[in-house]
Amino acid sequence: MTVDITLRRGVKNRVYELVKLHGLAHSDFHWSTTNSEEVFGDTDVYLLSQLVYLPTFDFFTFGLDTVEYSPGEIRKVEWRRHEQQWSTKEDLLEQWLQRLREDAKPDLWASVGEPTTLTTAAVSPRLENRPFTESEVGDIVQALHQIETRLLSSIEEFQQGQTTLIRDGFQHLEEASSRIGRKDWILLFMGQMVSLFFTLGLSSANAQQILEFAGNALQFLWVSAQNYLTE
Repeated sequence: MTVDITLRRGVKNRVYELVKLHGLAHSDFHWSTTNSEEVFGDTDVYLLSQLVYLPTFDFFTFGLDTVEYSPGEIRKVEWRRHEQQWSTKEDLLEQWLQRLREDAKPDLWASVGEPTTLTTAAVSPRLENRPFTESEVGDIVQALHQIETRLLSSIEEFQQGQTTLIRDGFQHLEEASSRIGRKDWILLFMGQMVSLFFTLGLSSANAQQILEFAGNALQFLWVSAQNYLTE
């Protein structure tokens, strides 16, 4: 016998509210039904509600005694018993929605990409950590303004405080260029950019494009750094 234990409309409406609370787009989700793999008798088959996240086809399945979800906290797919308590289901659902938000952020390793001439030079023992010249500081300030403008133009819809965050970050880089050595500044710049990519939630492709743009804008430093890699 087939037993329908799919969620009623009121419960689905509560899930709708939770999706909104976690800042995810409702259009990215789809309700489907699936058969239970839980065994509660010899003949019964249970129809369950399953919420599917379309961008990655991850899911959250509301079972009779357990919930199954992907991504899990550690593994790709995990399940937990809920003892038929909605409060437990809701807690697990909220944790799942939070993981979807986290996984939607850019892959920081991918955004950094392969080692560049600049980052390789920064960790090279042959690169002296001497201060920038006054002329170099002026060029850096001009380049940072170009990079900041490019970064701002890549964001379709600003959230509160993002513009200030970006400007404060670039202001810090400008000030640092006149007080720390070039090796320290290069490392500071790369760290600042990756931090901004993560906070702003940029895609890996967009982040990589901005890094390429920054490389061109700071080309004089890249060339200078490359000289320290030659024997």
